[in-house]
This record gives sequence, structure tokens and C-alpha cells, in this order.
Amino acid sequence: SCHLYAKVMSKYRVHLDDAIRLEKRAYKIFSEVEPGSVSVSSAQYILGWLYVLTAEDDDDMEYGIQNLEEAKLLRLKNRNDPLDGWMDDIYLKLAQSYRMIKKYEEAREYMELLKELRIKKYPNQPSHPEILDVYKELQCLYEILGKTEEAKKCRK
Repeated sequence: SCHLYAKVMSKYRVHLDDAIRLEKRAYKIFSEVEPGSVSVSSAQYILGWLYVLTAEDDDDMEYGIQNLEEAKLLRLKNRNDPLDGWMDDIYLKLAQSYRMIKKYEEAREYMELLKELRIKKYPNQPSHPEILDVYKELQCLYEILGKTEEAKKCRK
């Protein structure tokens, strides 16, 4: 329940210090009960995202991103598929985090993965809102990176 409550708090960006405290507790419990499990990666990526949201400087941001990256690796180890649906939110949070620190190429890489994952998730629905949201974000990233042809493709 600590994990779920912290996840909701992170989603709505409220009481983030309390959310960090709860998620640290969940992470400790998951790590003791099921070391290396998907539950540990869930707690770690929410904790990483909370660190990103509450960052006061670049070091805090980097620490949050490091937690997100470690959670991604653990999730990949457990799921063994980079396009598994459980990777969706981790890719999204990583893309958002890298964009916040102006590492646009890294953000683009994660949005590309997210695009592939969501296309796989909705194979017969190319206009699904979750897919269109990714294309909009990719268009912005391509424009920032000066890749106008790629931005035009995303717009279409």
C-alpha cells in the first residue's frame, strides 16, 4: 500500500516528500521479500521519478535518472522484452526526465522505444491517443534537435 499510495501521489504531484518516504519504505520491503523482482523495479522507478520531481539541482536530477535507469535494467531482466507493456511508464518517465535536463537525444531514444511499445500494444489502432501523444512529443524533440524531416513524418 505504501508503493501504491506513493505512485498516486507522484502521478498527481502532491505531498512528494511524503511520497518519497512511503516509496523508500516500499522499496526496502520489496528488496527484502523479493530481491531483484519486478516489484523492486516498480518501487525503484517511482522513487527515481519522485527524486526527479523534487530535484533542487542537477545532482538530484542525475540521481533520480540513475534510479530510473537501474529500474529499467531490472525490469528488462525480469521481463526479457524491451517492448513488454510493463516498460511503458519507465520509458515515459526516462524521456520526460532527460527532456527536463535538456538531454534531448536521450529523451528521443526513449520516446522511440515508447512509440514501438505502444504500436505493439495497439496494433490495429494507429490513431490511438496513447500513440498520437508519443508522435506529438517526438515531433517536438525532432524540432529541438533540428531534424525537420523526422518532425514532418511525426506530424503526418
